[in-house]
Amino acid sequence: MKTKVTKGSLVIINTTDSPCLNCIAKVTSIKKGTVYAKYISKNMLKKYGNRYCWTSTGMATHIHDFGIEVLKINTEEKTITAKKINNSVATYEDGKPRDWQDERITMEYNPRVFMN
Repeated sequence: MKTKVTKGSLVIINTTDSPCLNCIAKVTSIKKGTVYAKYISKNMLKKYGNRYCWTSTGMATHIHDFGIEVLKINTEEKTITAKKINNSVATYEDGKPRDWQDERITMEYNPRVFMN
């Protein structure tokens, strides 16, 4: 069963973003069928700035649907540690399986986005 996306959820915003640590976004609001989020990765902040990304509610996929859990938040080093602990139930629009594509388990985050 798919995880409900709510404010504060960590998601992959749509199917054009790779399911990987760098593309995780934190949902800031959901209005009229649109999910608004900000990337938490420092790399994505450098690339896109502090702008919002958005998609329809059905397109945002919770990281739990990829089998990913955040295991540790290190506020001193500003890193999160995540691990694949379950099989992915995420799918593309056509129903084909969508797997996590990242081997890394640790990523540096932007504290202004992630901790708010």
